[in-house]
Amino acid sequence: MRKVVIILSFLSFLWATETRTNTITQNYLNFGNANYLLDDEYIIQIYPSILFSFPNHVSISAHRNNYAYGSGFLRNNTLGFGAFISRNISFTYKYDNFSDNITFNPIDLVLGLKVSKISFGINFRYSNFSLDTFQFQSASRTSNNFLSILPSVSFDFLEKFKINLSFEILNNDYSNQKTNNFYSAKNNLNGFFGRFIYNQTFIVPIVYQTSSYFLNAPVGGRDPDFENNQSLIRIGFGLNKKIMDYGFGIISFTYTQMSDKNSDNNINEINESSFQGFGILSGGEFKFLSESIKLRGSISYDIGRVFQSKIKPPETNINSSRIGFFGDIAFGIGWSSSVFNIDIDFTRDLFYKGPQFISGNNLGFNMSIIAKF
Repeated sequence: MRKVVIILSFLSFLWATETRTNTITQNYLNFGNANYLLDDEYIIQIYPSILFSFPNHVSISAHRNNYAYGSGFLRNNTLGFGAFISRNISFTYKYDNFSDNITFNPIDLVLGLKVSKISFGINFRYSNFSLDTFQFQSASRTSNNFLSILPSVSFDFLEKFKINLSFEILNNDYSNQKTNNFYSAKNNLNGFFGRFIYNQTFIVPIVYQTSSYFLNAPVGGRDPDFENNQSLIRIGFGLNKKIMDYGFGIISFTYTQMSDKNSDNNINEINESSFQGFGILSGGEFKFLSESIKLRGSISYDIGRVFQSKIKPPETNINSSRIGFFGDIAFGIGWSSSVFNIDIDFTRDLFYKGPQFISGNNLGFNMSIIAKF
């Protein structure tokens, strides 16, 4: 059986106030997260049409593993635009003995238009690069072309009821040409995001995504040699409740269903798997000592997970389930004024291993700075 691994990692699936969002909603986790509950600048990434809900601003975020980026927005009552800089995206391709990791920084441009109580937005994300490598008597050329379009619309017809909708279309073409070998791959992704809000308190999200991946290798004779198809459905219910003048609390219930099918056409091997998970998260933000300082935290718990896998030929079935296990704990602190916001979140590693200058490990915190104008 050939070993085939595909990893598609969108390292920056959120921005602007990523630090605050990670603290309260644990958006970095796959299940039990509640990122749809916060109307923070980060959500412009998912729903570009919502940019009219926020002031003009620029932001800089620094995170673990030397990961940093910036963003900026300008708008009036009718038109708006923005850009994102250095948001890493990563694709990892592995097939037999071949392995290549591609990390790049696309250019993001966001445009918005508001007509009465309807807002439209679109995010264009583009990157095109090539890399030539020469070593001894061998040479290689790697090229990658990435394009993502995400149109969005927001409705605010009723006093207490709002709707945010967006659609995602993503295409990535990759090739790696060596002296005697040539690998090529194509990724396609289509998605739908919906958010239904009542009274700024009750929120229902819906996410649906499908993706396909095709790879051609020099050792094979099929077209494509390997293919992968994935689908994801996520629905949930959340409550974001203000607690007098002290802050707010959130609670989220999320159900996720995923399916994955890998096909190695050279050896006629098919690997199918499915996953179902149900999680809960609770968190909040509260004032501390003054109006400007806020403490934040959250805790998540996965109520159940069910995993099924089938490989053929020969027919092999794997089934597993797990009921009730701990997710994660997150906590942080923020300072805000009429002009600046500074957010810091801490990880458990900071306490287990110490900060970098003591342990030599990566820093145990993230930091974001936002300037509003």
